[in-house]
Amino acid sequence: PFLKTGKCPLTPETPKKMLHKVNQAEKTAAIFDMMNPAYSHIVANTALLLKNDSDALKHFNLTLRMDPINSRYLMDSASFLYQQRKYDLSGKFFLNSIK
Repeated sequence: PFLKTGKCPLTPETPKKMLHKVNQAEKTAAIFDMMNPAYSHIVANTALLLKNDSDALKHFNLTLRMDPINSRYLMDSASFLYQQRKYDLSGKFFLNSIK
């Protein structure tokens, strides 16, 4: 994945143009390596920073379907769900991420 190179941190300060570029690059990479959840995870995070909640939800779901016991993916999905005020589900994800 693009971000594993360490060249592009995803933060609210990252320019939108770069976020769009990373988002598209990771979507393209996912086409060629569709069993790797890291690409969908990055797409979900860039979508979240771009305020595209429906795309973020879609890719967080996809990430968890590919790797349902990864604590990082569970934690990030839980944080997203908490922001969406889905407190019961986010709580379950937080607990599972700790386990």
